[in-house]
Amino acid sequence: MHFLGALFSNCAAASALDVDDGHRGAASHPGAAIIPAVLMEAERRPVSREDLLAAIIIGYEVAFRIGEARRLHEDISFASGIWICYGLPAVLGRLQARSPTPSP
Repeated sequence: MHFLGALFSNCAAASALDVDDGHRGAASHPGAAIIPAVLMEAERRPVSREDLLAAIIIGYEVAFRIGEARRLHEDISFASGIWICYGLPAVLGRLQARSPTPSP
């Protein structure tokens, strides 16, 4: 399976099975996307535990800040996908900058 297919499947499974977390200030569930992205990238390249944890923290922080900055009374949707997607480049950027490039 292609790594993006695995990422999509794991995100969907986390959300469907409701095994993700929640955040009141941002009104949603970032773990359904952040954690599968970190695990996907860790499968593709060698990454230390410290870098994995740092990537998770950075991804949550970016996603939470954007989620909390929304004007909830003006939003047409409370879907996590509206703001969680901003945490994913932060996660992948952290991990890709801290580890060697995988061979094709």
